[in-house]
Amino acid sequence: MGADTTQVALIKPQNMTIYEALELKALFFDTLVQFQKIEVDLSQVAEIDCSGLQLMVSFKNDALKQKKSLVFTAHSREVIKLLELFNMTQFFGDPVVL
Repeated sequence: MGADTTQVALIKPQNMTIYEALELKALFFDTLVQFQKIEVDLSQVAEIDCSGLQLMVSFKNDALKQKKSLVFTAHSREVIKLLELFNMTQFFGDPVVL
């Protein structure tokens, strides 16, 4: 089954830590297989650690390799803090409202 080119998959994680890493990795992989366009709404992320950041980087790189559209939107304050700490805001290229 090919990727759906008409719909945008919306993912809204609540936490992105080592404890959710395996579940999120599987969700991200399945979404990449099924959809051409993906939006990850980060507004509900209350906790994020380095594992969550690694998942974001991996997800973004996989989407680029597969020539699929992936955007991270509505960054929570916690996500913004982590992106700033590691100077990663420009890597993702998504609009971040400070």
